[in-house]
Amino acid sequence: MTFRLSWRDALSDAADLALLGIFLLICAFLVLPFGGALATASWGVGRRLEDGGLPRMSDLFRRFLRSLLPGVAVTAVLIVVTALLLTDIRAVTRGTVPGGGFLALATAIVVFLALGLLGLVVVATGSLPWWGAAKSALAPAWRQPGRLLIAGGIGLLALLLGLVIPVTTPIVLGFWLYALHVSLRRSF
Repeated sequence: MTFRLSWRDALSDAADLALLGIFLLICAFLVLPFGGALATASWGVGRRLEDGGLPRMSDLFRRFLRSLLPGVAVTAVLIVVTALLLTDIRAVTRGTVPGGGFLALATAIVVFLALGLLGLVVVATGSLPWWGAAKSALAPAWRQPGRLLIAGGIGLLALLLGLVIPVTTPIVLGFWLYALHVSLRRSF
């Protein structure tokens, strides 16, 4: 990996990551192709870090088509987990279930760890299919919990930025993937 200092190169990097983020956001609106788009964008960021540039669009499109069907199942899992967490948060904050502040804190910790695990799996999808990426991400998450915490922190920061400044969501998605790849390659 080479480091360049020119502002033109930094702008080029930002544009490439924003392009991947826009692609992810479009697929998120379409719902079903989101898992395939996430795996493709992660692969593209990995190639960007290794080769210094995004792969050709034809390579990205082929990769997207290959990961589209497995990504549908991943999208379904993400929707179910998100719905369960949102239901839990809603019940706790409205006082429907006893436990109030303690359960809100426990739910926040679960969300943080889920974001971290998602980050680890997304980075692994750059080189593995979804199921293999999930299996390969679980073992290091328990052996090296720092990796899980780093990925959770990056995910939480990206989530907060996207919620506070919604117009930045496409850019935040691309930079979320980039930050995950860079920090998890260098950590431990």
